[in-house]
Amino acid sequence: MADEDLYSRRRILQTGTTIATTLLTGCADPLSSNANDSVNVNKIDLSAHEDTIRLPSVWTDEDSLEDVQATLTAEIEADSKLGEAVLESNGEEYQSWNDLGRTLEQEITVPPGDLQNGENTFTLTSNRNKDSHRITKETPQTHLLNLQPANENNADSNIFTTYQPPKQIQHNQLTIDLQKLENWHDNDYENIEHQEGSQFIQSIGTDTPEDSISHQAKTRPESVRYPNEEGKSNTYGHFDYQKFSSSESVGEALDWLQTYLFNWQRNFDDPGPISTEDELYAAVLQEGLDQHTDIESHFWAFDLPEAPASTHGNGLVYDQTNNELRIMETISAPETWSPETGEQYHPLVENSNYLNPDHDAYSSWWHPLRFNGEKTGKNSLSLRDGNFYASTVLRGIATGQDEDVELTTNSAESGIAPVGNYLPDLMDKLRNWNVNDEYDEELFQEIKDQSKAYNKLRNGHENYLVGGTVENPIYAKVDQSTVEKAWNNPEETIVDYVEELDEEIYEQMVSGTASASIETTNQLLEPTSA
Repeated sequence: MADEDLYSRRRILQTGTTIATTLLTGCADPLSSNANDSVNVNKIDLSAHEDTIRLPSVWTDEDSLEDVQATLTAEIEADSKLGEAVLESNGEEYQSWNDLGRTLEQEITVPPGDLQNGENTFTLTSNRNKDSHRITKETPQTHLLNLQPANENNADSNIFTTYQPPKQIQHNQLTIDLQKLENWHDNDYENIEHQEGSQFIQSIGTDTPEDSISHQAKTRPESVRYPNEEGKSNTYGHFDYQKFSSSESVGEALDWLQTYLFNWQRNFDDPGPISTEDELYAAVLQEGLDQHTDIESHFWAFDLPEAPASTHGNGLVYDQTNNELRIMETISAPETWSPETGEQYHPLVENSNYLNPDHDAYSSWWHPLRFNGEKTGKNSLSLRDGNFYASTVLRGIATGQDEDVELTTNSAESGIAPVGNYLPDLMDKLRNWNVNDEYDEELFQEIKDQSKAYNKLRNGHENYLVGGTVENPIYAKVDQSTVEKAWNNPEETIVDYVEELDEEIYEQMVSGTASASIETTNQLLEPTSA
């Protein structure tokens, strides 16, 4: 074998033995080198240990990178100095040697990420002689997915730590830019392009003419009472900007701002507060708090299933400053009220009548936070419908922009379906947010990140599943028929259809446990058992 410092490579490869290499900055084409034309090449041979590389659907602790990488052996013998040799992969230079002696004998390791799916042709050329060898890479269509951050500042998000096979296994790697996706929600107010919403925001904290709708809504309300009302039938109080802007919680701030919004809408030249515009409420109320208070908040809207009267808009509000979660009403006649507290337009989740089995609202409306993965709810709401409405809560966290959603057979066209206990676990956490001390700002950020990942996969051109749990989400790439079965599953269990998947994937998606740990995959060549 030639001395190690006599050859160089275009790229650094991972091999079973350590080989010192020098990056080649340029070399002559061996086929056009007149100096080498007289060399008599006695042997040129390119062979592989295995002709077919099969990648697993799930990378486990028992898998080794050595088992799924191609190993080629290049041999050349000549009567005199060879000069140069080139190894090409699918027509492109993969590795080069120069200033060779009379022989070349080299083992070359090719990581699976350097192989295209299907057939790959490697050609070894020296002095007008060459030999070729074909290696086939088989990639499973269905496999677990490893999500990676586009920005290292997001690397701690738990959507990136559940399943991490070696990076050389490239078919299951997908990059997610969390910071870019953050802008989806941040730009909601500007994107609604709603004249009423922009005029409302501009009117907050400003003096307006007495004949304007904003002045009347602030000083002579006729619909919803302000906190400073005096309890008289003809006295509704007035909007106090100083108390609103100095509020220390979302609940306190919305007592003023949401009341002002409903009174404004009563005066505006349209039908008034209607829940079909709930994307207006989420974006406008958050913008109002962002501009005029020191409270950090996050609003998003969604629809409740259609009731006998009409579809009912709704939403959730996370008070980051105080770690509280509230339900946001988008109609001026809220379902949550009592003689003691009056009407509540933004109650804490646990105080909402939507979730109170003893109240009429519980039977009249089915709130997605009730979803537990079983057939349940208003008028025997199907499992499929419950899964769908719960998924809109997840999706809306990152986008914020509500759409008039319809339950059709085209739900599968979204390209992603939540399965197993993932959505029931998420709904349970949101439902019990204010009564569990372990649920905090960090967990909510992780839920936001998972919503971003869900939207990223949903807007793609492939098909995916998300399962596991909130603490340990599991993602898998599947075919369209699997997504269709997930959405259109009959009244059994949400995971029945998974029987047709790879058994290991089934276990991952349902149990929420990932095989490849971070510690394991840092040892690229020979993972140790967990």
